[in-house]
Amino acid sequence: MEKEQDVAEIGHSTTEITDGKPLDIKIVYDWSCRLPAETDADLDYYVWTEPVKQVLTKLEFGKGQLIFVIGYQGLGKSRAMKELHYILRKKGQNVCPLRMPSTGKILDILDDRLSHLSDSLKRKKKKDRLDSVRKAMADINVILLDLPDYGHKDFRLMSRDLNEVQHLWNDAVWFHRDKTSCELNLVAFIQREMFDTKFHFLYGKGTVIELTPLSEEQLIDNYTARFHSTYPFSNHAIRMLAKLARGNVRRFKRYISLCIEKWFTEHPEDSSKNQISMDTSFVARSVTSNDLLRDMQREIEQIFPKSEDAKECAMDLMLLLSEKGELNEIQIAESLSRKYNSDSDIQNTYMRVSRVITKLETYNYLKERRGEGNSKFISLA
Repeated sequence: MEKEQDVAEIGHSTTEITDGKPLDIKIVYDWSCRLPAETDADLDYYVWTEPVKQVLTKLEFGKGQLIFVIGYQGLGKSRAMKELHYILRKKGQNVCPLRMPSTGKILDILDDRLSHLSDSLKRKKKKDRLDSVRKAMADINVILLDLPDYGHKDFRLMSRDLNEVQHLWNDAVWFHRDKTSCELNLVAFIQREMFDTKFHFLYGKGTVIELTPLSEEQLIDNYTARFHSTYPFSNHAIRMLAKLARGNVRRFKRYISLCIEKWFTEHPEDSSKNQISMDTSFVARSVTSNDLLRDMQREIEQIFPKSEDAKECAMDLMLLLSEKGELNEIQIAESLSRKYNSDSDIQNTYMRVSRVITKLETYNYLKERRGEGNSKFISLA
């Protein structure tokens, strides 16, 4: 389906949210299970963040640029690549989107892709094509290259792929030598978890643009624009899910699917009715601290590298605040003491929580507000 919206028209905010029941819950569940970039199911309702707009501006008005777009898993690298491809093609640019092949040989896949874009390549014999691919790149305005999701220890594989990107870039510059300057823009999309400027000198040749999470409002607006309400969640429940997701679209959708799956399990007779309402307490039971810890494991491990108790406390604390909104430190200690079955030792729980809060504030997970006297109120950032 061809989209009718341009960048300026996408992602407008809806300020008023009203509860309603326009859809079967199974439709919401089907959407929540889909990965937008991999399924083409989410070609509409894209939210253009400032970093993606920056990439688009650079590709519209600049030439001869090497750009690295980095982002944590779930922030939409592959989706951003698809949207950039669509908009640039709509504006008349010759764009070649690629996924890094498992062989690591970009020229192999360029041979196939550029054959569709260049009549001269179609007439070449197979053995002559690889040499001609480099020359055919002169007709391409933009190459969008999506690197794979690497494992924690796949630095050797990533190094091989970055070497290929460097060879591709050197080829592009070399075969534009008869012109004033290189006109090809090459954009590589890379996992933030694996990114380190010290890892490969190629990073120093390009511009690095980091994707940012969506805001709570953007996540909620995207949901209500799609389904015309917050159904099957209450207003507070959908906001709680947005807070827990911390701007990560993939997490947001997964938490929604967890809630609906739990509802299916507990209320199988109501799964086909439009009378479902999930509140914050149901979300808290559906999205457990283990779910949060698994999704945020890499981030939390960097904050608490040696303490399993601190990791657990951090997750319980964030889940509690997402449900209650704002609490002071004593209220937090009392609530978690009951959870840990240590009502008689609230002082130790208070000290444990206080240390975790200080750490999470440093990393901008939590924020504080000073009340009367020396009271301090804590909420999610």
